Amino acid sequence: MRWTWALAIAGALVGAVTTAARAQPATTLAHGPDAGEPGPSPAELGFRAATRLSAEGQPAAAARAIEALLASLPPDDPVADDALFELARLREEELGDLAGARVAYARLIAEHPGARLARRAEARAEALAHALGPDERHAATAAAG
Repeated sequence: MRWTWALAIAGALVGAVTTAARAQPATTLAHGPDAGEPGPSPAELGFRAATRLSAEGQPAAAARAIEALLASLPPDDPVADDALFELARLREEELGDLAGARVAYARLIAEHPGARLARRAEARAEALAHALGPDERHAATAAAG
């Protein structure tokens, strides 16, 4: 008698769960309440991995990862402008490669003139151009100072 009662309750629970599952979109069931929104793109995941390298004290590895990511992305990918800015920042602030930073800032400005980071990139590129001089002769001095 107890088993019959337990099986009846179990059957009712399975029925309730099945009914609820049919009422939910499959993505919600598979990924939680926010699954209706798309997850991060592969480019976003790659960018996050690169920024983790930087946070872990590996700026050269982070820069290489971002360079590889950028080489695999179309220029209009939503991650590209953030990746270019982070690459420029790493080169400038972490690696002391001011000429490389200026190139990355210039690329961001050229490829993404309307991006939210374009104005900051313009200001940094201008400051680096001034620090480096007209033919970048002062690159070593500017990086050291």
